[in-house]
Amino acid sequence: MAKKLVIIFSAIVLLNLIVCAFLPNTFSFQRSIEIKANKETVFGQVASFRNWRNWSPWSDSTLQITFAGPETHVGAEMLWSNDGKENDGSNKIVEFKPYNYLKIETQISKNTQALFMEFYFEEMPANTCKVVWKQSGNLTFFERPFGLFMEKIMGSDLELGLQKLKINSEALVK
Repeated sequence: MAKKLVIIFSAIVLLNLIVCAFLPNTFSFQRSIEIKANKETVFGQVASFRNWRNWSPWSDSTLQITFAGPETHVGAEMLWSNDGKENDGSNKIVEFKPYNYLKIETQISKNTQALFMEFYFEEMPANTCKVVWKQSGNLTFFERPFGLFMEKIMGSDLELGLQKLKINSEALVK
């Protein structure tokens, strides 16, 4: 009986290793929205972490938020803490092209790989701005199966954040 259990367990482990070997080591997905506000207004809401409490889908009043570095531009940083519990982390601007593009590195604990958020801003007719929010990251060998579900898990968060960004940005230009 014990020998059969060892064989079954070994087969499951081997199958998992084979599956992981053939899955991609990265994930990437994006969402977009058109906002009836100029590109500068919308960009300003994303480029300053101090504005994120107005639209971020992950705003949490129980977290302690601090800011470091410049308010905008490369090096701007937002750090959050949950009294030393899990999910302490940071967002840091690593690429900044005014009114066109932002790349933000997200670190959600010391034990995980960084994730990346990219925001693209495109001027549209009638004082409208198209925003594309892309989420991407690398996956360790054993995280690869989770990559299959990242869009399903996080896609609705991006949609919610973009809707809140739209409401907030459009209210600023009225």
